[in-house]
Amino acid sequence: MSPSRDLEVQHERLVDRVADIDVEQYREATRARIDEYFTAKSTAARAEAITTLDSDRYLALIDSLDTLIGELSATPEKRDKQHRPKPAKLAESIEHLAKKVSKRVDRVADAPGDAERDERMHRARKGSKRLRYAIEVIAPLHPKRAEHALDRFDEFQDLLGEFQDSVVARDHLLDLASEQGHSAESSFGLGVLHQLEAEIGTQQAVHLESAWKKAYKSARTLWR
Repeated sequence: MSPSRDLEVQHERLVDRVADIDVEQYREATRARIDEYFTAKSTAARAEAITTLDSDRYLALIDSLDTLIGELSATPEKRDKQHRPKPAKLAESIEHLAKKVSKRVDRVADAPGDAERDERMHRARKGSKRLRYAIEVIAPLHPKRAEHALDRFDEFQDLLGEFQDSVVARDHLLDLASEQGHSAESSFGLGVLHQLEAEIGTQQAVHLESAWKKAYKSARTLWR
């Protein structure tokens, strides 16, 4: 997602979370500060996006991609077959990536603190994305098994995605809390939201290992 869309998603997330604040006047004050913060952030992000799209560097990138697509489409079929990976090699790659993710998942439980846990969860998420892409590549060779594996990976990645969203939300809330001019009501509300997001992150981390075991079990059928 683009930075502008990321901000939109986070804005919606925290606005929805405001309903969990018990006192109405605290909800109103907190919602007002959240709206003000994300409006300013979104305006800056849109301006940056427009500047990027108008830049010479972006236009050069588009030209390079057009050239690459043209070269790929002109590749002879025979040459393409020669460079096509063997099924056994693809299966080996799936197994290698899955074991790397397993190690990253195992390290999450041993994290000495929340900051390190968050970082290790992020590494597991990146590894899981690479593994999912690899399963999509091998899917035509084992359609049913790959489909089942991808379903399990959707569940696993949803968990990791929700965790990462909670991390980003907490960062935004800390930025919000550091700004000047807060009322007691909005300060209290932001603190409540930060605690709620911390609890959501903890819940996802607790279920990480069990979710991964299901995903790994389904992926294992692709190399056995």
